[in-house]
Amino acid sequence: FYQTAARLGLIKFSAQHSFANRNRPGGRSFLVNSRGSGTNLSLRKMVINALTEGLFSLPECDVIGGVANSGTQWAAILSYKLNMPFANILKEPRKSGMRRQVEGDIQGKKVVLVDDWMNTGGSILTAIDTVKSHGGIPVGLLLIAGEEAVHHDFEFPYAFAISTQLLIEAAAKLDLIPEELKNDFLTIK
Repeated sequence: FYQTAARLGLIKFSAQHSFANRNRPGGRSFLVNSRGSGTNLSLRKMVINALTEGLFSLPECDVIGGVANSGTQWAAILSYKLNMPFANILKEPRKSGMRRQVEGDIQGKKVVLVDDWMNTGGSILTAIDTVKSHGGIPVGLLLIAGEEAVHHDFEFPYAFAISTQLLIEAAAKLDLIPEELKNDFLTIK
């Protein structure tokens, strides 16, 4: 699974680009590239199947909420696959149209939030506040990729569908990490 996902481009490495604030504390020389997988059907199916499995480790919910922007497409596809309601949770109200911050009915409903991955947790905390302020009840968080060693104190459980560490290890075995970055990943066998 992990070697196929790495080979299909779920993870990207770059010494030149700033991925997740690379030049700041906590910055990364890699990116879990889930946005580009919309046109890669094989990778999209892998991610959706992994998200489906991950969802079942979380509390039961009424609505799957996509954290805009990266989590939106995944939550929509997942909710469609599982025949569940979907809501789009925006960082701020739209500047035009109906000026909504939540697109979908979450009032009084249990919501599992979906996002691609988490660096600082800021966008997740904003989404949690938005769900609560619109009458929803956040009960879980599902990330496409995450790290076992990173823990956040949310008031509900969270899970990730794909281990970032195992994805990096698979990329290393496939020699996908650029030479100038290999020192960043010396612990990988």
